[in-house]
Amino acid sequence: MKTVTVRKKWLLEQVLINQEKHIETFEKAYASYCRKLETLLQDHLAKVKNGKTDRVFISESPPTKHTKDYKRVVGMLIASVDDTIDLAADEFSSYVQDDWHWKQEWSTSIASNMGR
Repeated sequence: MKTVTVRKKWLLEQVLINQEKHIETFEKAYASYCRKLETLLQDHLAKVKNGKTDRVFISESPPTKHTKDYKRVVGMLIASVDDTIDLAADEFSSYVQDDWHWKQEWSTSIASNMGR
């Protein structure tokens, strides 16, 4: 199957649910990132104060937030005058199954920031 026609209301609900899950996961990962970063900085600061470091390097990266992608789809659905929407397979994968082109990299980043 290459395309599917879905009810706009149902699709909007799916995207909003996925967006909420994305935000919740991001916020947890970001909080974990901040705690990890604070610990690293405190450790480095303690070493500096004790004269036991000559170089500081922190390679932690914050998790990324992709709410802009969800908001674009939500905005398009709200603006649409159609009651049904035709989705290609890749659109269905992103919007309904929450499997976006950035999902694998994002999941790895989230796992890293959550200490998994």
